[in-house]
Amino acid sequence: MKFEDLHMNHRLGVLTLVSLLVLCPPTSIAGEDDWIHKGVAPSFLEIYLKKFPPKLSEKAIVVSPMVLKDDPSFKPIGMKDLPEFSDDIEAKVTKSGKVHLNGLVSTINYEEFKAREAEGGQKIVLPKELTGFKKDISARLYLQPGRAPLAIPLLGFGMLAESKAAQTYQADLYHAGNHVLCTDSIVTNGMNDATGLGVAGNAIAEAATTGKLIDSFLSMKDPKTGAFYRQRVSSVRLLGTSWGGIISMHVLRLPQAAQWPIDRALIVSIPLDLRETSQVLDKYHREDRNRTGILQLAKLAGGYTPRRDQPDEQECCWMRAGVGYVFHGDLALLAQNNIKRYSPELMERFEAFERDAEVQQIRKELEEQRKSRHDTEKRSLEERKSKLGDKEYDRLKDELSEAQKSENDYAQRKLSDLRDWSFKHYVFLLARPYWALDGDIADIGRLSVLLQGAPNFVQVVVAEDDPLNSPAVLNDIKSRYSAPQLLLLPHGGHLGFNGTKWFQAMAGKFFAFKP
Repeated sequence: MKFEDLHMNHRLGVLTLVSLLVLCPPTSIAGEDDWIHKGVAPSFLEIYLKKFPPKLSEKAIVVSPMVLKDDPSFKPIGMKDLPEFSDDIEAKVTKSGKVHLNGLVSTINYEEFKAREAEGGQKIVLPKELTGFKKDISARLYLQPGRAPLAIPLLGFGMLAESKAAQTYQADLYHAGNHVLCTDSIVTNGMNDATGLGVAGNAIAEAATTGKLIDSFLSMKDPKTGAFYRQRVSSVRLLGTSWGGIISMHVLRLPQAAQWPIDRALIVSIPLDLRETSQVLDKYHREDRNRTGILQLAKLAGGYTPRRDQPDEQECCWMRAGVGYVFHGDLALLAQNNIKRYSPELMERFEAFERDAEVQQIRKELEEQRKSRHDTEKRSLEERKSKLGDKEYDRLKDELSEAQKSENDYAQRKLSDLRDWSFKHYVFLLARPYWALDGDIADIGRLSVLLQGAPNFVQVVVAEDDPLNSPAVLNDIKSRYSAPQLLLLPHGGHLGFNGTKWFQAMAGKFFAFKP
């Protein structure tokens, strides 16, 4: 459909639309209340959503409680059952696998540790004739000599099975006595292309796809023995990391979960509230990336060692920018491939929208109002100069300048330039319209909802200084859950504790199996 056809159907004139965008907070945009960038001026995105709210399904998203029963043979792992975590904390960066006192440093250095690998692995193919997918799926497989549980690492956003972290998970699971099956993350372009499941980012659909992968493997025959793999698998176990943790929580709700059955699920560095995590990452990319040059980002390649034991604010800004840069770089590639594959008409529609005379007029009026507000903010600060003192005035002036620059940059972002997309763009322009997701879609990735009905063999490990979680959500989760269901580490950032002896011991005890 052409933009002109849509244009004839809208009911908001220029003045009405401008007044709605300016007088009402963007939270009034239909369907996006939970994902709004609070305090950010309207851009092409907000204008587009005001004019063309996504058409959603009449059936709202509902995440039901788990129905799996406790495993009486499993004793949840507590901190007292493991090595002292304090032994894995350092103030000076050694890149040995220990976690730093600063969560950003731990996150940037999450793969800076001595690799743990398992021997005897093989590459196998899950054939499309069996899975029903568009293409064959490649996987890494480790087999124990006899009957054992099948442990599956479900990897985070963009992670590959051959990556250092993924191979470490495979080694820990195998050395604990399990068969191990590992594919690339479902949220990679290669896996999405092979499965053809639809626009990436719907964890419910990705969990169903994961279920098909597991079912397909169990129905395959070992070419060496001719026996079905199912005969050698006593149960299924999940290690869900980051986004893979969210998918794991939905896999636990599949009908097959009780049939396989699943008897262990360790969830690591899961975003506590995906809505809030998306806002945090967008803020890093919108604000800190604007203050950080490419040379500063280059310093983060291969991990980072602060100039002093504790990084200063400038270094923290670089690291926040780096985290935002990496996630948004993956997001842009994901959006590009998913649009081409599932919604190829979108780019033409966006370009027509941006050229439209009415839209240009709306943007002009919004820009004038934004400039007027910025001038007022500068005058207000100038009037307070004598009371503030030179040092405080200079600090606030720099902060105001950076904030206004970030706001202006965001307002200029075009829908047709995927490099400018935030997670909010991806959700409301691509994922939500494609899946017609209605209701509180944040429930798909909200730990307080996902843990409902969880049996005793589901445990969550999160670092309190994970920079992908907001303090408010962390405090809420701490008020709801406690050990051993939720193990909170004082340090470790996002996945930054995976290289520690503590985590190796945790995985070993949690997934331990002896025939």
